[in-house]
Amino acid sequence: MDTTEAALEAAELFFQYYRENANYLERTYDFVARLGIEKVRKETVYAPDPVRAALRDRLSRSKSRARDAWLEGQAPKHPTQFIPLMPIESVDRIRT
Repeated sequence: MDTTEAALEAAELFFQYYRENANYLERTYDFVARLGIEKVRKETVYAPDPVRAALRDRLSRSKSRARDAWLEGQAPKHPTQFIPLMPIESVDRIRT
């Protein structure tokens, strides 16, 4: 990668390709090992312009529909959603 922009584009392409092709709960390193790095490169960063553009477009559309979970901290969906957890030591004392 020659530039930061190229590196970011490669990451976006990989991320969307992974989202569309990985098995449920499959780690990225297992995904790449299963498919092979050359196949992943061929279908992302070395893919023709229309294929890369389509991957970026699908990622963009998906991101635009996603909600920011961090913003729920300001307006929780449930009153106990963000209450502090009890330390494990306290739980052990309650049980005994």
